[in-house]
Amino acid sequence: MSQRDVIAQVSSEAGDEHWLVHMTAGRHGLLSDASEADGGGAVGPDPFTYVLAGLVACTSGTLRMFAERHAILLQHVHVDARAVRVENDRVEIERELRLVGDLDAEDLERLTQVAERTPVTRALRTGIDIRTVT
Repeated sequence: MSQRDVIAQVSSEAGDEHWLVHMTAGRHGLLSDASEADGGGAVGPDPFTYVLAGLVACTSGTLRMFAERHAILLQHVHVDARAVRVENDRVEIERELRLVGDLDAEDLERLTQVAERTPVTRALRTGIDIRTVT
């Protein structure tokens, strides 16, 4: 994998702390853990929460950038996302947008369409190939 192709990178270390995982993303330290109900200590978000965090961050940032570039008077973006287990152990994501500003129906429709096409939304919808090497 060449450096120019890398769009994100996270490394982890896990030892004898049960489900606790220490991660680094550039200069940022992150923790992930299982909930207490699942045998962890709940000292950090679980892995699905990090997936949702990426989706929420991408959605919020993309909507702000789009509104600024197209002179849409968007003052505040609030995005909620939930991972829900449905039939056959499949997981679905429910995302809710609350957009505040001097917005008409056309602005709301455009922003909703943009949310459907953010980079993380598209990656999650189309799937990401995962190649594991040792």
